[in-house]
Amino acid sequence: IFSTHDLKIAIQNASKIWLFKDKKIIAQTPEDLIINGHFNKLFDNFNLKFNNFTADFYVTKKNYKKIALIGDKKSHRYIWTKNAIQKIGYEIDFQATTKIFINTNSWTIQTKNNYAECNSIAEIIKKLNYDEKI
Repeated sequence: IFSTHDLKIAIQNASKIWLFKDKKIIAQTPEDLIINGHFNKLFDNFNLKFNNFTADFYVTKKNYKKIALIGDKKSHRYIWTKNAIQKIGYEIDFQATTKIFINTNSWTIQTKNNYAECNSIAEIIKKLNYDEKI
């Protein structure tokens, strides 16, 4: 028996998971729980969804702003840059006029008329959140 709140670890390693919902216990293999939609049903009333392909939970947000993200999509810099900008309400759209270029050791934010070099994700967020002149 292994008790955890980290469902990804449980899904990867357990032969059976017990879920408690509506005063009932659902005991199935992790794969059956995923296929039968039990993880998504568990959080029906929240903005929390389960990705059936990656076994990750994510918060659903309304994205009000669009931004293009340019770089190697398989690189960890791309993945974590995308994660950070989506958390602050941006949707990735390659047609967007504002672009972030992921360079080897920095990022470049480009708008119609200006650009800014950033040396960290925190700097990107600060510039995007506060609409600093770029």
